[in-house]
Amino acid sequence: MTIQEIDVSIEGRIDKVSKYELRQKVIEELRSLIGNDIESVAVNKELIYKSIEHKPFVIDDITYRFKIQDLVIFSNLQIQLKVAEKKDNKR
Repeated sequence: MTIQEIDVSIEGRIDKVSKYELRQKVIEELRSLIGNDIESVAVNKELIYKSIEHKPFVIDDITYRFKIQDLVIFSNLQIQLKVAEKKDNKR
């Protein structure tokens, strides 16, 4: 079986538009996993953590960093994120 789809949910105080844009950026970051064997993704799940938790995501001059709260690896990869840091770059 292979990864067919990626679902991302984000917890935290973020407006709906920014939350949508952030979800799209996270999905794009993980898009290369689609079509990969579930078992190989599960064995290398630490790479998912590193690629999300160590990467800043910027929307409208605000930098977000995430902490992965939950990760389910199946044909539908589900990832639940919590905002770990939110920094306004305008200041």
